[in-house]
Amino acid sequence: LAGCVAGLFGLGGGIVKGPLMIAMGINPSVASATSAVMILFTSFTATTSFAVFGLLDYNYAVICVTLGFFATLMGQLIMERLVE
Repeated sequence: LAGCVAGLFGLGGGIVKGPLMIAMGINPSVASATSAVMILFTSFTATTSFAVFGLLDYNYAVICVTLGFFATLMGQLIMERLVE
């Protein structure tokens, strides 16, 4: 249901699913992790489709994966220090 509503309004599913899970009484940490896993599957499926149809620029993909990895690492380290 959340995916249909989000698709109708052009929103990412996380903007609907995250608050919906919290409203259902799910722990915010669990809701956040669940949304992240949903994004992982969506990204994996899109990347696989691009690779299968020969539309994936591997040089660009390596750069994006590397930047994404280090940005995630830095964000995690910064958040750990802020939470302490």
